[in-house]
Amino acid sequence: MTFDEAIKEIDSALDLIDYEDMTNKIYEVFNKLRKEYAPTVEMTKEQHDLIFDARYNDRDKLYEIMGTDDGYYFHAEYWGNLEPHEVAQAYLHPETIKIVDE
Repeated sequence: MTFDEAIKEIDSALDLIDYEDMTNKIYEVFNKLRKEYAPTVEMTKEQHDLIFDARYNDRDKLYEIMGTDDGYYFHAEYWGNLEPHEVAQAYLHPETIKIVDE
């Protein structure tokens, strides 16, 4: 869903007479946007700390966090089941992180 599509859906929801139907439709639109643009990234506490310890210790370049010291490849040993785009998203948008047990 694009933002323009979301605006159209919200505009049509505002035409609904029933308040509950209107609010349900608006929540539905926001949940679609969240799923598309800011999905939750589940990671362990250790993975979270790897990102943020580096950010606050002068190693704040994403390639340094995701790769070797040279930053040339995604280091799956550290990230386990996380994909590179999920690590990048968590780095850029920490509000999307959900800490889970291993």
